[in-house]
Amino acid sequence: MNTPSPFTRLQQTYHKVFVFFILASFFLMLFKSDASHLEEGLFQKDFLIKNFNRLKIKIGDRVFHNTIIAQKGWFEYTGEGNLDDWQNLTGTRPSELQQIEQKLAKLNQQLKQQGIPLVVVVAPNKASIYPETIPPVIQKIAGPSRLDAFSQLMSQHPDIIYLDLRATLLAAKHEQTLYYATDTHWNPHGAYAGYAAILTRLAEIYPDLQPYRKKQFNIKEMPAAPKDLAQIMGAPFWVEPTLTVKPRLQVDVFSRTLSTSSGFSITESWSAPAPQDLTLLLYGDSFKYGMIPFLETHFKKSVFTSYHETIHMAGITRYQPDIVILEVVERYLPILNSVLTEE
Repeated sequence: MNTPSPFTRLQQTYHKVFVFFILASFFLMLFKSDASHLEEGLFQKDFLIKNFNRLKIKIGDRVFHNTIIAQKGWFEYTGEGNLDDWQNLTGTRPSELQQIEQKLAKLNQQLKQQGIPLVVVVAPNKASIYPETIPPVIQKIAGPSRLDAFSQLMSQHPDIIYLDLRATLLAAKHEQTLYYATDTHWNPHGAYAGYAAILTRLAEIYPDLQPYRKKQFNIKEMPAAPKDLAQIMGAPFWVEPTLTVKPRLQVDVFSRTLSTSSGFSITESWSAPAPQDLTLLLYGDSFKYGMIPFLETHFKKSVFTSYHETIHMAGITRYQPDIVILEVVERYLPILNSVLTEE
């Protein structure tokens, strides 16, 4: 009895054509260049990668470069220890978390002397909010996570506004999808939940600094485009609608983006008329971009920069902020140990 082929006739034909094309490209490249430049000189390399991955998806493969196709058609990032984080396999020593805690406590003390509140915000990894999309074969080890341990340390500093956004987003996810299915980042609904949590806590210090209602922003669906995980895995044909945010407020926002010598960008925004005569300085990673359209509407001036520029008082006082926010995504927590510096 013959074993049925796992490939349809169309898939078999597709496979043969693809193999022929890649072999032809290989031999053509050999005639054009030496073997040391094989990768750079491979004819139609991007086309080959894209269609090879299209074939892999068609035959059911789910493992790609730094990405897996998880449950419900969601993609999950496997780079930078992202899934290790979710499985509680991270190798961060308790002493490293304690060093971060101590550096934050020192920074907070320095800011406090100038009357500047420090807000530390941890944006959750997508898997922390949507664990049901992780394939069952990827098991979670019982016990506290790295973020659990860090949050426990930060609970010893009630004078620091510390926000672990996991509980906030887990509650909000029942109302709307908060992350892009094929991206590592939250979408505007997730970013709004983070923004609202931040403003709610800041209102304890500045009572007029209340979050706007979500309906005061127009969250609009734009044409589908490949998100970061589709690009990372080499499958730009897999697209997803992009959501954009535009305020429905009587506030005009003017902004500009500057590039630093180290390759990072700084976004400066001014709002008029300014609801609050305050200057915000936010250090963050790529998750900060989702919150910019919400946050910048509240302040006379807002500065959004990367914490990779390093965080120290000399750099902070240059902007003369009234409020300092440090946002970090869960998987990047260890980075804080190197970016929080004395000078």
